[in-house]
Amino acid sequence: MGQKKYEYNRIKTQITNVSVDTWDSGFTTEWRRNSDYSTPICAVFLVSKGSVVIEVDKREYNIEQGELCFVNEWSNHRLINRSVGELTMLLAQFVWNKEENE
Repeated sequence: MGQKKYEYNRIKTQITNVSVDTWDSGFTTEWRRNSDYSTPICAVFLVSKGSVVIEVDKREYNIEQGELCFVNEWSNHRLINRSVGELTMLLAQFVWNKEENE
C-alpha cells in the first residue's frame, strides 16, 4: 500500500462568509464564477459528513468526509451531491495574497 504524501503550508489570511449547511437529498448547484479579476477569492469547502463532487472547469473532484478543498473562484465551479445520505459541509472564502502565501 502506498504512503500518503503530505504538504504543509500556512495560509495567512482572514476567513469570511463562513457557514455550515446540511442537505438530506441530492442537488446540483448552478455554475458560479467570480468575474472580478482585481481580487483573487478562494472558496473553501470542508466536508464533515458525507461526500460531494466539486466540478471545476468541467473536471470533477470527489471530496470525502474530513477532506478540504480550495477553489479559485475565477474558475467555473459547481457542487454536485449524488449521495443518498446526509451531507454536512463548511463553506467559506478568503482573499489570496500572493505576497504572503506564494
